[in-house]
Amino acid sequence: MEVNDRFVIRGSTKEKLETFLKNIRESWGVQLHKDYDVRVLPDVGDDEIYSIQLATEEGEEKCDFIFQRNNVYLIAWGEPDKMMIFDDAASNFKKIVEEELDSDPKSKSRERDPDKTTHQKVRNGSRERPPIQTSQSGRQYQLSEALNSKIKFDYMKLVEKGGRRDQVMIGMQALENALYAFISPFIAEGKAQRNKYVVSISKSSIVLLHTLPESLRNDEICKYMLGIYESGGTVPNHLVELENKWSNYSEQIHQSLPNPTNETQIKNLNNLKLIMRPRPISKGGEKEKQDGEKGKGQGEGS
Repeated sequence: MEVNDRFVIRGSTKEKLETFLKNIRESWGVQLHKDYDVRVLPDVGDDEIYSIQLATEEGEEKCDFIFQRNNVYLIAWGEPDKMMIFDDAASNFKKIVEEELDSDPKSKSRERDPDKTTHQKVRNGSRERPPIQTSQSGRQYQLSEALNSKIKFDYMKLVEKGGRRDQVMIGMQALENALYAFISPFIAEGKAQRNKYVVSISKSSIVLLHTLPESLRNDEICKYMLGIYESGGTVPNHLVELENKWSNYSEQIHQSLPNPTNETQIKNLNNLKLIMRPRPISKGGEKEKQDGEKGKGQGEGS
């Protein structure tokens, strides 16, 4: 899998990225494996997949965020069975005992009251497939064991409120918050800060998942992400309004494909160094060329 963009996080190490991923999986990834037995991305065209990579300053590649155009999010590291898929496109999950759910008279009531029944299901320890909730925009959100988590991060609030996607931060504000949430446990001192570790990385992962693919698919947001911090400018009011009115732009962004640009370095995001290296994904005769470019890029500035 070729990487479109790489983000180099200053101060990160191989061990920190591994811990970051491990805690994401332990927080709300394992249940998806139990319920759906998903191990790989669906068979889709290369032009519908977009990937972003987090790397250490030494260029070690330990964290891949892979996005499918129709809203499949995947975090993969190591072997194929050590990955987590978080999906709000129900058609991409393998069907499990669908006939039993259809014949269950309680299944319809679960759909009518997803919050109550899902929490009850989790408390009872059932591995029954979670009900599907449809948002106002028509998107479907898979509910998982994470709904019963005490961690109050934005996506779970979104699901509990019925798919209010407009309440999730996007764009530069969310990217900045996510990166600070990721790195703050490693630079802060004191027991109180260390106790917030799992909360920070879980919140960080949610914001990253919902910010990076959607922001980079929107030309306007992408332009400011690539330019504002380099010029020392500030976020304009109309971009803030765009972030605050996410639901009005959701379909537009999801239907847009990434628009690769030349290699660009974001000098800093406050105190965090980021490097973006856009690369298109293709097959066949382009593979050797891409591999060569990837090796060259890894040796420059990573």
